[in-house]
Amino acid sequence: MKGVTWFWKANADPWSPSDIEEWVPFTDIVNRQIEQAYQGRQSEVVISAKYKIDLNRLIQVDILDFGKQRPVRRCSKTGDTLAFYRRERFNFAQPIRRSVTDDTLNYGCSFITD
Repeated sequence: MKGVTWFWKANADPWSPSDIEEWVPFTDIVNRQIEQAYQGRQSEVVISAKYKIDLNRLIQVDILDFGKQRPVRRCSKTGDTLAFYRRERFNFAQPIRRSVTDDTLNYGCSFITD
């Protein structure tokens, strides 16, 4: 379904009620895989060699360590989801290290000389 995105909770402690929630979308391929399983009313779907999603309890489970679990959620691409994508579009992975105004002798541009 094109209008649906699946997210996993990225907090260090995903069960802590006091932390600000950090939700990360699954990749497009994994998103389609989860949604197909959800629409097919499957109880779980294996998304990688390491993880599966329990669709009844809405949790991601580490296949090698069942004690490692985190919530997942399904959202339609409206409201909060669209705001997330707008925010992510302008969220640069690398910080800008130098401003053009640092070089004031050359009016902000090192190739301009008198």
